[in-house]
Amino acid sequence: MYSAGEVGHLAGVAGDRIGQWARWGHIRASVFAGEPHVYGWDDVAEAIAVHELLRAGLTLPAVRRAVDALGGPAAWPLSRSGLHVVHGRVAVPRGRELVDLLSGDQEVLPLDGALDPAGLLRGGGWPARERGLSRIAVDPHRLRGRPRLEGTRIAAEEADEELGLEPAAVEEARRWQSSAPARPAQPFTRSRPRAAGRGRGPLVLDGGLPPALAGELRARGREAVSVAELGLGDASDAEVLAAVAERGGVLVTTHDLGAPPVAIVTVTGPALRRDAVHRHAAAVAAQRAGVRRYA
Repeated sequence: MYSAGEVGHLAGVAGDRIGQWARWGHIRASVFAGEPHVYGWDDVAEAIAVHELLRAGLTLPAVRRAVDALGGPAAWPLSRSGLHVVHGRVAVPRGRELVDLLSGDQEVLPLDGALDPAGLLRGGGWPARERGLSRIAVDPHRLRGRPRLEGTRIAAEEADEELGLEPAAVEEARRWQSSAPARPAQPFTRSRPRAAGRGRGPLVLDGGLPPALAGELRARGREAVSVAELGLGDASDAEVLAAVAERGGVLVTTHDLGAPPVAIVTVTGPALRRDAVHRHAAAVAAQRAGVRRYA
């Protein structure tokens, strides 16, 4: 889920422009259309497509006509229709040829100028292209679409050498993040197991936590393992949650993963994460020993 500011950062425009495009019907806020709008991954790809078309010389009214000609914003037509821009004209594939979308005629255009807004978004969006960055990825199935470092479950905003990252990767994440809007701070939260037997296994530490932390917990007699140790360092959210469920464990993460069907603890704030995880591990151990306390 993304705010207007986050969509704007990924699409290379100001956040208030995103709100205007949503109100005018160029894109949609598919997660929540009230105020403030909340956008999904596909909405971000549509915003990138709008920016691409504007950069190619189209006007906003022309972009809106293209959206309407393709069935309206509900189906994310700009990023899913294989659009091309040829000599300033929007075209769609018809077999192995292109046909002008807005003119109404059947003039065949050269097969050129393909837009790939979804591909651009997966590669880090507009900031990654403008800065020549290659390590940023935005995948709707990993960290619920948070921009992350390729090959990891570490969000770009959290990149740090303490997480086992190479200095070059940390520097690239910081360059990408330098123009990103600030995200509101979220408190330490927890959810208890939803069914008997869940949450009785190990603490499974997600990618945004230091790899050494699992070893620290084990040294104190706690049952803990990192996603990297499980071979899930670049796994999807669904794969990580399935592994936690299989072990009857508790996922400790720095990310909002929604309401998964496993016990999950979310910790935020780099300076507090270690202490929060150790406190939670102690609370779990106390509960298993029959002591009624929760830290």
